[in-house]
Amino acid sequence: MASVNQITATKDTFHHYLLFWLGQLGSLLGSSIVEFALIYWITIESQSATILSITAFLSILPRIFVTFFAGVWIDRLDRKKIIVFTDFCQALATLILFFLFVFNLQSVWVVLGIIIIRSVFQSIHRPTVAAIIPVMIPKEKLSRMNSINMIASSAIFTIGPIVSGILIGFMDIKFILWIDVGSFLIAVIPTLLITIPSILGSSKLKDEETSFIHEMKEGYHIIMQIRGMFAFFMMAIIGNFLLSPSGVLRPYFISIYHGGDAKILSYLSAVSQIAMICGAIFIAIKKNWKHKSIIMIVAQFLVGTGYLITGLASKSNFVIIGVGLFILAFGIPILNSLYMTILQEKVPLDKQGRVNAMDMALSFSIMPISSLIAGPLAELIGINILFIILAGSYMVITLLFAFFSDYRQVDKGELLSDYKEQG
Repeated sequence: MASVNQITATKDTFHHYLLFWLGQLGSLLGSSIVEFALIYWITIESQSATILSITAFLSILPRIFVTFFAGVWIDRLDRKKIIVFTDFCQALATLILFFLFVFNLQSVWVVLGIIIIRSVFQSIHRPTVAAIIPVMIPKEKLSRMNSINMIASSAIFTIGPIVSGILIGFMDIKFILWIDVGSFLIAVIPTLLITIPSILGSSKLKDEETSFIHEMKEGYHIIMQIRGMFAFFMMAIIGNFLLSPSGVLRPYFISIYHGGDAKILSYLSAVSQIAMICGAIFIAIKKNWKHKSIIMIVAQFLVGTGYLITGLASKSNFVIIGVGLFILAFGIPILNSLYMTILQEKVPLDKQGRVNAMDMALSFSIMPISSLIAGPLAELIGINILFIILAGSYMVITLLFAFFSDYRQVDKGELLSDYKEQG
C-alpha cells in the first residue's frame, strides 16, 4: 500500500480504469432495466403516489446513514474488494427477489425491502468508484472523462428504460430480474483483472489509532475549508428537496395522472437521458472550463425552467412534457460534471473516499423528507400544481444563492494550506 505522496495517475492506470469502467457500464445497464421494471410494478400494483413516496423515502435513507460511515471504510480498506463485494451483494439481492416471485411471495413491501437492500450496497459502491477516479485518471483528463462518463451513463439510462418498457409488454418481471444477475458478471470480471492503487492515508501514517469518528469528521472539515463549498452544499440540499419529487413521482405523473402506459413512461425517460447526453457532450467540448460556478448557476435556471414547463403541461400532452423534461435534464450533467471536477481537483487523494461519501450524504440528506411528503401533497393539491410551486421556488432560491452568498467562488476555492486535522 503506497503513501498518498507516491500515487500518480499514469497512462497504465488510465487504461486499467477504462477496462473497469466498461464493465461497470454493463452492470449499470442491467440495473437500469431492472430498477425501471420494479418501480413500474410498484406504481401499477399500488396505484398510489404515497406508496411511491414511501418507496423513495426508504430507499434514500441508506444513501445518508450508510454513506457517512462508508467514506472511512473506503479510505481504510482495499477499494477493489469493496467494489466486488458490493456488486455481488446487489446481484444476490436481485436473485433472492426472483425466487420470491417464483414462489408467489412477492408484494409491494417485499419488493421495497429488496430495493432498500440494494440501496445499502449502492451507498457503499458509488463513493468507492468515485474515490478511485483521481487515483487512476491523470489530472488533465478528469474534466473530460467526467463528461464522457455522464454521456455513457445517460446513454445507458436511455436504453435501459426503453428495453425494460418493451420487455414488460411480453415478459414476466421475474425473468427480467435475471438481466441484473447476468450484468454482475460483466462488471466483476474486468474488476478482478485490473489493479486499483491502494493509498495509505496521511492520518494513518501519523497515528495508527486514529478513531473512526475522527476520520468521518475530517471529511466534513475538509469540505468546509473550500471557499464557497458550504454555500454549494446548502444549495444542493435545498435543490434536492425541491427537485426530487420530479423523479420520485414521475411514474405516477405519467402513468396515473396523464394516463400513459409503460412505453410512454419509458420513452419520456429516454428523452430525459438523451438530454443528459447532450448536456454532457456540451461540457465535454472543452478540456477545461473557466468560471465553473457561473455555468452551474445558468444550468440551474435551465433545470428550473424545464421543471416548470413539465408542471404546466396540459393533460396527456406528452410532447410538452417531453420538452420540459429535456430542458430539465440538459442542465443536470453540466452541474454534476463541473462539481465533481472541482472536488477531484481540490481534495487530497487519501481523503477522496470520506469526502465523496460526506458529499453524497449531505447532498441527499433532505431528500427522504421531500420524498415522504411529496406523495400526499400531490394527491392533496394536484401533482401538476405541486411541480409548478417547486419549480418556481427552485429558481428563486438559485437567484438568492447566486447574489447573496459566496457560491460563485466554489470553483476558485482552495484547501487551506494551514489545514490541521480536527477532532
